[in-house]
Amino acid sequence: DESLKINIGLFFLLAAFVISLILVLLFIFLPLVLASRKKLEKGSMKRLLYFCGLGVGFITIEIALMQKFILYLGHPVYALSVILFSLLLFSSIGSFLTNKIDGNLNLKTSHILLILIVLLVLANFLILPQILAKTIGLGITSRIIVSILFIAPLGIFMGMPFPLGIKTLNQENLGIIPWAWGVNGATSVFGSIASILIAINFGFNTVLVLGMVAYLFSMLVIKLKN
Repeated sequence: DESLKINIGLFFLLAAFVISLILVLLFIFLPLVLASRKKLEKGSMKRLLYFCGLGVGFITIEIALMQKFILYLGHPVYALSVILFSLLLFSSIGSFLTNKIDGNLNLKTSHILLILIVLLVLANFLILPQILAKTIGLGITSRIIVSILFIAPLGIFMGMPFPLGIKTLNQENLGIIPWAWGVNGATSVFGSIASILIAINFGFNTVLVLGMVAYLFSMLVIKLKN
């Protein structure tokens, strides 16, 4: 029975969501809360919350974009490979470009980049449907090129806030760089499962909104006082 298969699939997805949430809280945030009372320096938790926002924001936007390009590229495999390849390629280019940024401007630059990321995601709502509608008649190679060109600027900007944050931690000598990597990875895993659940119930546009909110959260965390 098809409905039974769907219900079973949703059950396992929800179970994965709950398990990932428990594991993240138990092995990432609980040790941090306990350590913050004894070992972590002032301002450390604020810095780690910044990486939480980046982890959720990146993965949710990535998943939403892959879904949006499925119909345009004609097959889920094309959408997965092209969008994933483009985001990883151009985010790595963005990470490399952060080597050129003055270390004293890390937080200020991150603030600007997060705003630009949110604006580019907003452009997805306004511009992407028109671009896809006008170019959907092109051959598959041309459509792949259009997809890559659309993803490129967003990928470059999305690849920059994380290394800038790591450079800031290195300058501040807070001793939490391993925690930053862990928090970012854990929230990425949690965010990927949450994205699917949200998409099933509310659609992938809502997932994009979640991504924007996550980046705005990181932006606001930067501005908070220690």
